[in-house]
Amino acid sequence: MKDFGKNCGKDFGEKQNPGRLLERELAHSFTESLRLLDCSDARVLANFIVIEGVDGAGISTQARLLEQHFGRIGRPCERSTEPGSGKSGRHIRSILQGLLPEAEQKLEVSRLPQYFAADRAEHVWGPHGICAKAES
Repeated sequence: MKDFGKNCGKDFGEKQNPGRLLERELAHSFTESLRLLDCSDARVLANFIVIEGVDGAGISTQARLLEQHFGRIGRPCERSTEPGSGKSGRHIRSILQGLLPEAEQKLEVSRLPQYFAADRAEHVWGPHGICAKAES
């Protein structure tokens, strides 16, 4: 999995489609997140469920139903979302919702991959992150 983002975007012509460059940067951030996992974190991933989808696809509904199911069968469950509720996550939301002044918005959009990587690190390894919760 280390090479997940290595060739992403090359076949699609990044110069013709700047969105591909962003996809490659996000894939690289994801790959780096995986690389940082050490053996003690592997047990967290063994019980980790990710639900992905576009806005309005019912992701929150499915997550809530799954959480309720685990509750009924007596299995502990922790639901979280990305971007998270920390500083990076709140900033990502303000960028995506276009809440920043126009000049700042343009600059911040170019930094989104770094903000997503920081948010992921906070979400997984932060003091209140997934790994910390798994330890308790």
